Amino acid sequence: MRVFKAFMNEMACADEVRGIVEADETKEMARFEPHYFTRKRSMSFVEILYFMLNPAKESLQTKLNRFFKRIEKNNENNTTILQ
Repeated sequence: MRVFKAFMNEMACADEVRGIVEADETKEMARFEPHYFTRKRSMSFVEILYFMLNPAKESLQTKLNRFFKRIEKNNENNTTILQ
């Protein structure tokens, strides 16, 4: 039971972080100028935040490669679900 409560607590924290990271208000607060975060880049504002929140245990290039593979896989899964 103790493990389950710890797991549920972690899930609640993850949901709260997800809500903050993906909220439009977060992007608005991060803008120091109106034109910041308006262009389409290889990593969106939300993806950059998730990347920065993930602790580094490897080289930056390895971390970037793994991150983009996960995004690509998630996008493929979402596309498959929508079809």
